[in-house]
Amino acid sequence: MKLRKPPETPAEFVDRAKTELANGVDADYATAYALIAIAERLGQIAEHLRPVQIAVDADHTPTLNWPDGRVR
Repeated sequence: MKLRKPPETPAEFVDRAKTELANGVDADYATAYALIAIAERLGQIAEHLRPVQIAVDADHTPTLNWPDGRVR
C-alpha cells in the first residue's frame, strides 16, 4: 500500500473524501474526511470572527479590538 501525504486544507480533505468514495472504500472514511473538511473550514472562519482583545473602558462598556482594526 502506498502511503499518501495527509490532507491539510479543507479542499484537500474534500478531494480525499471524493477519492475514497469513488474507489469504493468504506463510506465511513469518506464521511470522516468530509466532516474534517467542514470542521477545518469553520475553524478558519471563526478566526476572523474572534476579537483579538476585549477591554472595558471607563464607563465599564466592553470594547472589542478585532484583527482587522475595527473597534466596537
